[in-house]
Amino acid sequence: YPSLAIELVLTDAYLDLIEERVDVAIRLGSLQDSSYIAKLIKPIQFIICASPDYIEKYGIPTKPEEASKHNCLIFPRAGHNNNWLFKDENQEIYEIQIQGQCTITNSTAIKQCAVLGMGLALLPDWLVNNDIKGGILERLYDDYSVTATDYNSGIYVLYPSKKYTPLKTRLFIEHLQKNIQSE
Repeated sequence: YPSLAIELVLTDAYLDLIEERVDVAIRLGSLQDSSYIAKLIKPIQFIICASPDYIEKYGIPTKPEEASKHNCLIFPRAGHNNNWLFKDENQEIYEIQIQGQCTITNSTAIKQCAVLGMGLALLPDWLVNNDIKGGILERLYDDYSVTATDYNSGIYVLYPSKKYTPLKTRLFIEHLQKNIQSE
């Protein structure tokens, strides 16, 4: 669609789509209640990881409660404590309060800090898989499913509730669903 123009706004802030005249928003994580139409594009799987240097210096945590004794790279989430959730094979959930010297509002920056050996990071698998394969980061807690908020995190597309959704919006959403789900 060569005549389709895109204005890309990158922000972690929750914008009022109608007030800001935004046709479509892509949100990662859990959704807040809203009047927008939301479609799950793909669930997000999280990984706790650290650099080999950090692990060599501070050791490998293996039990959920051991994360609280490490320097964790914190992504602040509105309405949530600094807790990480660990679910074991029996579906038992352990909620562990973490602490750390760095609070960062950007996942890519958290990844860079983890690469530099600054602490444990809880990040989406798609952001760190290549670094783990390349030995730049090491995956921790293989026996647990982990997250920071709940187990409904995903990549969502949101758009204002309208009786008529423009063709360009519908086509863009279909494109996202087709291409992101296949990765």
